[in-house]
Amino acid sequence: MRQPLAAGIAGLALAAWAVAAAPAAIPLGLATTMPSTNQPAARARPRAELALRFPLPSEVYLTPPDSRQWLDTKSVEGTVVWPAAAPARAQLLVFMKDRDGRWFQQLRPAPLATGTNHWSFDFTAEAVDWTPVGHHQAWNYRTRLEPQLVGLRVFALQAAYTGACEVADVSLVPAAPPQGPPFIRQVRPNTLSVPCNGLFELQFDLPDRYANPFDPAVVDAALRVETPDGQTHTVAAFYMQDFFRVVDDVGESLVPQGRPAWRARYAPRLPGTYRYTLTVKDGQGQAATAPATFEARLPGQVGFVRRSAADPRHFELDDGTFFFPIGHNVRSPFDTRMDEQFPWRFRHPEGTGAYRRYFRSMSEAGENLAEIWMCQWSLGLEWSTVSPGYHGSGDYHLGNAWELDEVLRWARESRLRINLVLNNHGRVGLGYDAEWNDHPYNQAQGGFIAADDPMAFFADPRALALQKQLARYIVARWGWDASIFAWELWSELDLVGKHGQQPVPQKDPRVIAWHRLMGDTLRELDLGRHLITTHLSGDYRITSPELAQLPQLDHCGIDAYHFNHDPLHIVNLIRETAEHYKAYNKPVLITEFGGSSMGAGVNHLTRELHAALWASVCVPLGGTPLFWWWQVVEEQNLYPMYTAVARFMADVDRRDPALVPVRLSLAFDEHTPIPPAEADHLALASPTQALAWVFIRSAFARFGAPLETPLEHVTATWTGCSNAIYRAAFYDTATGAIIKQQDQRGANGRLTLRLPPLARDMALKIRLVEPHAAAPSPTPP
Repeated sequence: MRQPLAAGIAGLALAAWAVAAAPAAIPLGLATTMPSTNQPAARARPRAELALRFPLPSEVYLTPPDSRQWLDTKSVEGTVVWPAAAPARAQLLVFMKDRDGRWFQQLRPAPLATGTNHWSFDFTAEAVDWTPVGHHQAWNYRTRLEPQLVGLRVFALQAAYTGACEVADVSLVPAAPPQGPPFIRQVRPNTLSVPCNGLFELQFDLPDRYANPFDPAVVDAALRVETPDGQTHTVAAFYMQDFFRVVDDVGESLVPQGRPAWRARYAPRLPGTYRYTLTVKDGQGQAATAPATFEARLPGQVGFVRRSAADPRHFELDDGTFFFPIGHNVRSPFDTRMDEQFPWRFRHPEGTGAYRRYFRSMSEAGENLAEIWMCQWSLGLEWSTVSPGYHGSGDYHLGNAWELDEVLRWARESRLRINLVLNNHGRVGLGYDAEWNDHPYNQAQGGFIAADDPMAFFADPRALALQKQLARYIVARWGWDASIFAWELWSELDLVGKHGQQPVPQKDPRVIAWHRLMGDTLRELDLGRHLITTHLSGDYRITSPELAQLPQLDHCGIDAYHFNHDPLHIVNLIRETAEHYKAYNKPVLITEFGGSSMGAGVNHLTRELHAALWASVCVPLGGTPLFWWWQVVEEQNLYPMYTAVARFMADVDRRDPALVPVRLSLAFDEHTPIPPAEADHLALASPTQALAWVFIRSAFARFGAPLETPLEHVTATWTGCSNAIYRAAFYDTATGAIIKQQDQRGANGRLTLRLPPLARDMALKIRLVEPHAAAPSPTPP
């Protein structure tokens, strides 16, 4: 029985080198019935009588003792004994169906002649006579990695004949081991002048001799850059394959094109001249290019997001601009739960091309943040062979990597930031959404971790080494890109492992240590450019202080799902979440919400989304919460809700530690208090500004509606302001347009404003116009 692929490609490479060192040809078994993928053929023998039924082709299948021996094959040779009565123009070709099912074939130039025909086919990585069929990938060294099928085909398209021929003495001739140090050739920069924070990319060629180009112990290629201010940056280069996308009535598919290549990516931050060198090191030696230069210029492209130095509850760009995330979750192109919870239409599962449409709509609505996952079913890199395109531990899905290139390009075009989730809970779980049984590290898939102990993922030295290698590839390929808002190490970390385990995952010392290690690893690889976070499910009550206070995590991520029938329950969750996380002195983002984790009715979700967006404006969250049901947003056209909030926040800067939650006094004509059960509010205030959202509770109830007769003569009094002139603007929360604006002076630390008629809700923005006196502290809630 062959060794499982998931055992890792490193062992395969060692076996291949051993084969390459063998001087003698290896006899191949022959079978006239198709063998199972990568398995020795039943009744394989050194000679085969091949039945001929022209014009149908006839095939014989070639099987070495170990399918890994194909990797370092120099040639395959043998004989065909052709009968005198057979057609004179018959031809012979060899074919290979690679591990991804892609077909390559090579035609013997000369037709078969009567008698014994000696033939030989070139299997080296440099062979030029292989033709791809049904795709456009070029033959290369890794094409021969454990192919599904290798065989010979005899055909005569314009002749009718029934008979037989003999195929014999077929052998595999191993290639000699590679000699000499590596080289770097055909270095091709994308440009010699790039805007600051833009992409400087080098494409180049290395020897095509690496079974695992993802492992720096096999080959380590890097770009070393000297910056205008005298620093030296080193970023890893990466191995990649180009594709193109085919979209038809059936769906989307990717077609590879050209040879695999090497690339290095870097984004300069300062204007000036940069000096760079490419280096490579493998088991045969090392090489480097001569130094070269490129220029970075202003104006630059949009910068990276960081935690605010002035107010660590919030985010800003590295040019100092305030950044308030407004967006929703777009985990993957589709969610099967949509059909379960909202079966009002047929939804064909879409490919990643759907992101282009989503991103455009989000950008047009004023959103600036989306969350997407790198998971087994979309954009993942490492998984077991149970899923197409994956090849086990340490060997990456180059089709998905190309797709993520495209997704991030669309995000840049739409001026969106991406919260990129690197791991979802099911990958290492035996409970919720369990996928551990298919994980390549699982012994059941040929891995090294016991099938019943998924939590060993966080401590096993081999698992840690593979995760660091994966992080290296991710940062090498996408670390330059400022459109990535943050690396989210886990989504719903608390759901990994088994049900009921103790300690719970988010408090398990192994998990805490893993986050330290991976946080430090990413920080070093990424030159400190991107935010790093992790995420828990449920709500703030399951927070792990041990995790939240880690310096390796820049902000906290949490859910806000609930089973309450009141859509306004989300307001309580948002307020309580912000209050809970202030102890950690870092931003908090709610990255999933929308009823329960299994949804709610559309009426409920629509009201809850509206309430959540406006509540987040008036509590110290890092940004708006990210609604989960992205297809509901599109199908129900809920985008205008985001437009309204984006318009309101367009000129707001909340970076002020003095901007804290306060309570306003709502009353009729300042005298008759309005009970919170009837009309309530959320507000943030400092001596210089205030933000508030006022709402009628009954209007958001399950069957509620805006008041037929709006409330008149409602006043809102803010205690804690200056005795100065403030400008108050009242906003329509459906459109983000100003309803009314007025200037008014505070008196005795109080500012009382008369609201426009209130039927459902409105937002309020107050700003200091004319300083007059020192302000007392705001009244706490």
